[in-house]
Amino acid sequence: MCGRYAVHSLAAVAQTFGQAGEQAVQAMQNSGRWPSYNVSPMTPVPVFTQATGLEAGMDLEPPATEWRHEPQTTGSHPKPTKPSFQVTITQWGYSPSWADKPMNLINARVETLNAKPSFREAARCVMVADGWYEWQQGTSAKQPYYHKTQEGSLLLFAGIYNDHGACIVTREAAEDLANIHHRQPLLLSTETMIQWLSSNATPGSFVTEDQPPIEAYPVSQRVNKPTHNDPSLLHRVEPFSGDLFL
Repeated sequence: MCGRYAVHSLAAVAQTFGQAGEQAVQAMQNSGRWPSYNVSPMTPVPVFTQATGLEAGMDLEPPATEWRHEPQTTGSHPKPTKPSFQVTITQWGYSPSWADKPMNLINARVETLNAKPSFREAARCVMVADGWYEWQQGTSAKQPYYHKTQEGSLLLFAGIYNDHGACIVTREAAEDLANIHHRQPLLLSTETMIQWLSSNATPGSFVTEDQPPIEAYPVSQRVNKPTHNDPSLLHRVEPFSGDLFL
């Protein structure tokens, strides 16, 4: 799963999503929520979708990237050449409109995305992060690990949303990350991001072993508390010993 993440490369968000990215950065900075080193469930986050017609923002070509892959598909994926985006600020926590009380789902498994009634009304979106946290179960407590690309580039999470909130789509963890947690966010490249947003291709077709190299390292247990939010949360530490949560 993905229960916390960080966003601090604000210039990269603006570069990737153009006018919509600039609007997201401004809104999140004005609200005091970005940069954030501990984005927690049930807090406001921006989600990006592909805009059309009067909703379209600034046209831009997908930024150059060394990580590009084609999802494994049984059908064709359209490739828009000049995508435009729009941004919506919503809560990280999804509930179907028919639910009697909020379900506040923060993750959705890609394997069952099309099958579960909870997600039938959802639209696709993209969420951004510099990295995410996972907790490894130890003998006495859980050790948090921070995951990021080796070069520190912006990550694009596949997501879904509706009028009530958004959640991150997850997949089985890559082999080199599975010793920490068995799930991870479904990562998109700048090319497959457009395909995720603009096509009805099967969600599972976007799962591939061709993802950017991810570095994972232990960080302080301070991240366990949502009120802790500063750059030191990203600092590498020695794995803890003992039961005490700081």
